[in-house]
Amino acid sequence: MGDIITLSGELTGNGVPLDNKSLTIIIGKQAIEALTDEAGTYSVDTFIPYEYVNSMRLITIYEPEGADIYTYTATQSPPFTIDTFFYPTEIEISTPGEVYTGLPFTIIGTLTGTPGESYRTATVSIDNTKLMEQDVTDSFSLDITISEKIAPGKHNLNVNIKPARQYAAARITRDITVLRPAIFSDIQSPSVILLPDTVETVSYTHLTLPTKRIV
Repeated sequence: MGDIITLSGELTGNGVPLDNKSLTIIIGKQAIEALTDEAGTYSVDTFIPYEYVNSMRLITIYEPEGADIYTYTATQSPPFTIDTFFYPTEIEISTPGEVYTGLPFTIIGTLTGTPGESYRTATVSIDNTKLMEQDVTDSFSLDITISEKIAPGKHNLNVNIKPARQYAAARITRDITVLRPAIFSDIQSPSVILLPDTVETVSYTHLTLPTKRIV
């Protein structure tokens, strides 16, 4: 994929070359316009589109326009199959099984199919809510904070790697449990107060986090 190829052919009617006729060449999902010359031939350079499939179908379509609709009928070439090649991408991650709203946690991941220090774009989301987007290499770590707007409970944590030229996209999903940190306060004050003495009060705030498990 991404290689430049030359597409060429000839358009005739009853064996006679048809010049100055517009053609549409379909390769995969891509449409290319071409125009025949005085000999009825056409030639156009294009690249193999990045569709990340093992083969693509190619056809050339002629549809008469203007006065030609009274003389010629629409036609198309026999389909031609192009074998295409690309590099698949695989992703692995490790992340806590339980995370807390408002507190950061780290996703550690690796990519295969990415050459050396080449950068790929990773997008992290929880269910359908995007959390962050960052460029990564074949080994990466991402610091994530779950918004307090996310409801506690079971969720899907998704990491998507965008395609990059000959390298296909990748996606991985992990089940995580979102929790809210338990917060409580202790207020300590003397039991006997002799006025007009000063009253001293001590307040302690505790943040309780259960032990996390890694998946």
